[in-house]
Amino acid sequence: MIFLCFNAAFFLVIALVVNDLLQGPNSSNPLAYKWYNAEEEILGKKMNDWFRFSVAFWLTFRGTGGDPFGAATKYWPWEDGTNSVAMVKRRTNFEFLKKLGVGWWCFHDRDIAPDGNTLEESNKNLDEVIELAKELQKAIHEPRLDHCGERLSFSCILDTCTEEQLALRLESMPKLLRN
Repeated sequence: MIFLCFNAAFFLVIALVVNDLLQGPNSSNPLAYKWYNAEEEILGKKMNDWFRFSVAFWLTFRGTGGDPFGAATKYWPWEDGTNSVAMVKRRTNFEFLKKLGVGWWCFHDRDIAPDGNTLEESNKNLDEVIELAKELQKAIHEPRLDHCGERLSFSCILDTCTEEQLALRLESMPKLLRN
């Protein structure tokens, strides 16, 4: 099954890989899980509750490999150089999560939406992308996707630059959480 996301499927050659990687301790495959079994219980909790594998949005889908010491070293097929909301909607986070069997993702508030020319425009872009992410989470609902975002606690207050950013964070992040 191919999971379409953001108007296109980018990982057509990748099947659901997690089950293929659960090969056990006798496997010679260096990429296989030797001891991990998501459903096995340890001390009353399943392994997938102890080990919450996640995909970091920025590093996986936005980062270009550049740093303060050098230019970008990689470019993604879904990036068109515009950093527009339309380009953001082509990103492939949820397709990738589903195919890997990973139920968690994290992001920083401005990673998932482009900056606008003004704070108001930036906030509008973020609202639009938050709504899209919310719909995509529903479409591939996994109970483990109920708590996304890596900075949903009060730690976000500590590094907030302006009251407007704080208000936006406190208002928009819970939209992605389920009760």
